[in-house]
Amino acid sequence: MEVYEILNGQLYQSGAPQEAADWQPALDRGIDVVVDLYGTLDANVPTAPNSILYIFWPIADGPELPDMRIMDVLVDAVIRLIRLEHKVLVHCHMGKSRSGLFDALVAMKVLGISGADAVDLVRRQRPGSLGNQVFATYLQKLPAPTQPDAARTR
Repeated sequence: MEVYEILNGQLYQSGAPQEAADWQPALDRGIDVVVDLYGTLDANVPTAPNSILYIFWPIADGPELPDMRIMDVLVDAVIRLIRLEHKVLVHCHMGKSRSGLFDALVAMKVLGISGADAVDLVRRQRPGSLGNQVFATYLQKLPAPTQPDAARTR
């Protein structure tokens, strides 16, 4: 499993881990929060106490947006975790569209950038991201937040 860094040491993106060894790149980076946007619960999630906070919310990579009210709550939770110096990995099946949507929304709030700039950032950091045009078009229409989040962007 290849892990892509989206925000400097804070936010990462990947495809779904398939084997226990797939968790090693995340653990090597000190990632301690995983947002899983795909299918079923991941096999072999590290289960040592206090090792991984695992958030599971499967969404479709299709012609409709997920419930953006829930998405907004999860994005805000991840930003709060980043502010508390946690390292967050967001993954979907291939690590491109669903995770790209989520990471772009986080980047917008953390960096105070527009959706179009967030799409560019995610695509630059994770080539092939946001191939789902519904997600990309939605993001590209979003203006920059009036105030960026206070999360540190080392």
